[in-house]
Amino acid sequence: MLVFAALCLHTRGDQEPDSEAVAMPFASVMPKIVVWAWEEPEDLRAAPASVGVAYLAETLFLGKPGSAAPALTVLKRHQPLDVAQGAAIMAVVRVIAQPGFQDSVAVREQTAAALAEVSLHAGLRALQIDFDATSSQRAFYAAVLGQLRPQMPAGMPLSITALLSWCAAGPGSGDWLATLPIDEAVPMYFRLGGSARSGGDKSGYPLPWSPFQLAALADVASGRRAPALQFDSAKANSHPPNDTGLHAGEESRPPAVKPSEETLP
Repeated sequence: MLVFAALCLHTRGDQEPDSEAVAMPFASVMPKIVVWAWEEPEDLRAAPASVGVAYLAETLFLGKPGSAAPALTVLKRHQPLDVAQGAAIMAVVRVIAQPGFQDSVAVREQTAAALAEVSLHAGLRALQIDFDATSSQRAFYAAVLGQLRPQMPAGMPLSITALLSWCAAGPGSGDWLATLPIDEAVPMYFRLGGSARSGGDKSGYPLPWSPFQLAALADVASGRRAPALQFDSAKANSHPPNDTGLHAGEESRPPAVKPSEETLP
């Protein structure tokens, strides 16, 4: 199972904003439970009204300046996504720094502009960025977020995913998340099945949410454990699986490996 906790550490979203884009508290815009829709065909119209949807809108590949490839390549979502009318929607952009990536003013500006364009999509309540920035890429990431924030719609919260190591730092100079102009940092926790990386077996890749899982979300939102959220690739659409221990206040994805981590250029 792959689970996101609701919040990592305090960020500048908890303090007085210092940019032109004034954000709202994240909890007032998005529900406590948010299901994650990766690059797979998804029909989430049966999800409870109390549950939000975070969907992969596009992937940004950061290249090496001076190479034959462009410094920034945008891969937009190509799989269909159906949600209920009025559902709380958050767009997610996956950012991948390719081998040899070099920071530059131009790439920072292009990346911030591409992210801002996604934030302007109709019907969105929030924007989330999924970038596993290394220590040497933190300055780039912070600068991009700083440029992005004023370009977003006023009142739209900005969320990022966070490696667990980012959340380990205590208050002080090591707490770099607290310096970012964000409203939420969501730590990533992975738990994969034994066959997730075994040869040609694709059972570790994301599959669409099953009817059993969608039905179980109502129990999760009310704080009850939901056995149907446990993933079983052989029974995904036929039998309710085992208990997961997922609780209200957590974001949830189908338990799988991100495809972009398996197919890096």
